[in-house]
Amino acid sequence: MNYVDEYIGALSSRSCGRDLEYTAEFIALEQAVRTAETVEYGEHVYVAQAIDWPHVESLCRGLYEQTLDLRVMVLLTRALLERCGLNGFLGGLRLVAWLVRQRWESVHPQLVADDQFDPLIRINTLAELAVPATVIALLKRQVLARTEDGQALCLGDLDVICGTEGVQHGEQVALLTRLIEPNCSAELMRSLGLMNALRTVLDEMTADLDEKTAVQGISPFLGLSKSLHKWARVIEDRLRLVVTKRPSAQPQERLPKAHSNERVGGNCDSREDVVRALDAICSYYQRHEPSSPVPFLIARVRRVTTMSFIDIIEELAPNSVTDLRRLGGRVGD
Repeated sequence: MNYVDEYIGALSSRSCGRDLEYTAEFIALEQAVRTAETVEYGEHVYVAQAIDWPHVESLCRGLYEQTLDLRVMVLLTRALLERCGLNGFLGGLRLVAWLVRQRWESVHPQLVADDQFDPLIRINTLAELAVPATVIALLKRQVLARTEDGQALCLGDLDVICGTEGVQHGEQVALLTRLIEPNCSAELMRSLGLMNALRTVLDEMTADLDEKTAVQGISPFLGLSKSLHKWARVIEDRLRLVVTKRPSAQPQERLPKAHSNERVGGNCDSREDVVRALDAICSYYQRHEPSSPVPFLIARVRRVTTMSFIDIIEELAPNSVTDLRRLGGRVGD
């Protein structure tokens, strides 16, 4: 999906082209995403074929070369979600959001004077990106991170954590905690960043739709944005809880008296100065940006400041320690 950035860069110089709704290419796209139900006739069961999303993506890209149409971009976004997960969904939404903001007056499907330029046809098109049974269900199946033993945390698991207490609730909380402690999963942090980026794009598109239509609350993305915010808070709250539980400073008696006063500014002349500087940075984020994961990452850096080289490698890349010991002639250690 590397072409998404290329598309966005080229959109400003593109005209919207003509409406291709009744062309063979457009009809083929509509047929490609049409789903049938599994039916049973007597002893025969006819199973509906799954949508070929790579084929849908290819059809959308072909139509993109000829027209700028919200219907095409919405289906492209769905195809990118199916193929590339959250990152693909974000790329597709950025394309849709650009058309809403920059080409509302000319993008297809056109608004007509006979209907008082009623935007309903476009709103219904955009709403296809927030259908609970399709897009939302697929979003909830997206894997955010995996533990070392391969257990997956999905977006839907965060929804479970938000729900009532129970066995499943406790299991998902424990799984999330395993991804945060003792070493925060970089994969989880990337997924959290994607969730927040998705919500930002949806919120910006909601504001643009309110402005373009002069109807407050017309956006079909309000519920999805609210859910993403709720799910992201689950991770952020757990991160804050972990950081808060950790000691913010070494016991004072273990520090040299010459460094008993905190010195955040200027140079760091000892490891103790480094620790105090890290604590000050962590304290800033906890006070002013409580949703930031930076304090947790700093806590990990702080933990290794007093370690030896081998201990640091064992902390950050435990699988490498054996090789290092072998090179040093300490295989039996």
